[in-house]
Amino acid sequence: MMHQASSIPKGIWAICSDLEGFAEGQAWLTTAAPAAAVTLRRPRCEPRESLQVLRAMVAQKSFVAVHGMADYAQATEAHAVIAGFRSLPLAVYKKRFPSLLLGKSTHSEEEVQTAVRDGANFLIFGPIWDTPEKQGFLKARGLERLESLCANTKVPVIAIGGIQSAERVAACKAAGAYGVAVLRAAKNLVTMTELSRAWDR
Repeated sequence: MMHQASSIPKGIWAICSDLEGFAEGQAWLTTAAPAAAVTLRRPRCEPRESLQVLRAMVAQKSFVAVHGMADYAQATEAHAVIAGFRSLPLAVYKKRFPSLLLGKSTHSEEEVQTAVRDGANFLIFGPIWDTPEKQGFLKARGLERLESLCANTKVPVIAIGGIQSAERVAACKAAGAYGVAVLRAAKNLVTMTELSRAWDR
């Protein structure tokens, strides 16, 4: 099945990271229920369980992306693969997995320009605010850079990094973000509901 770029959803994207098993994945899907899109990143469980979780995601969500593992995405009829700095070049994904939409994790304007040139259908950009995962590794990019990037980029930009409040969701939306991606917030149904409502206001 060939997926269309028009299917990329606006709103809250929930990231399921470091998954330990299928039961954990089912519980995560419950807390992440308000999300418009879900993604699976670097699962720690056996491939069989990772595929089970992905199939459950595809059954419940209208948009599912997989970080790096395009073969998993294709096997489960997920919609997209998101390439990081350790991933294969976008051109390789495009040639080997033509049915998948292509996302690219970016942290600078130069990376954004390269990703768009190479055919990315959407971008993940950040961290917008400081986040524990990037502490000492990447400095916060800030709302001004996000706004400039969104104004000058033709493909959807999903903001990421330190977005755990309704106020920050609203700020990213006001800056022109197509959506916001959350990791820690996706483990709390109350928080996810608040963030989703903030986006829809």
